[in-house]
Amino acid sequence: MLLGLVGIIIIMITDNFVKRFARSVYQSGWLGMLVLGILLLIWQIFFIVATHPAIGFDVNMLHQAWINPNQAKVRGYFSQNYNNLPILLLQNWILTKFHSTSWLVIDSVTLFLVNLSALINIVTMYLVSKDKVRLLWYLQIIFLAFFPMIIIPYTDTWVLRLFP
Repeated sequence: MLLGLVGIIIIMITDNFVKRFARSVYQSGWLGMLVLGILLLIWQIFFIVATHPAIGFDVNMLHQAWINPNQAKVRGYFSQNYNNLPILLLQNWILTKFHSTSWLVIDSVTLFLVNLSALINIVTMYLVSKDKVRLLWYLQIIFLAFFPMIIIPYTDTWVLRLFP
């Protein structure tokens, strides 16, 4: 993904057609922002549906706790890593509401929370400096389009702020 981002940047700098197209989208105002925002959301949903793998590490133990909380390794893990109990309880509550133990449900919540943090950044920028909102919108879209962590439903992405 990083290589793709670098390639896009190089193409935008060197190719006159792409440069003119990017400039026209940037100058189109709210319509260009809306269209690119919708395209980003479609891309993110496709990415999650196509790749929502079972993740290892702490996230796997969260998933194991949803499926079979009485396993010895699950009990041992949470007795040593009790800092993960709040995220386990929150995700368990969400999964109970959706009557599921699927990664896809939690990945969808992760996608919502990551995009919500981007929107909070946009609203904050609007309150601080309205003339910078468009630039921040496009920066957020570029970074979120190449952000693979939306498939990892863990505290790192659930509390994410792209630009503090």
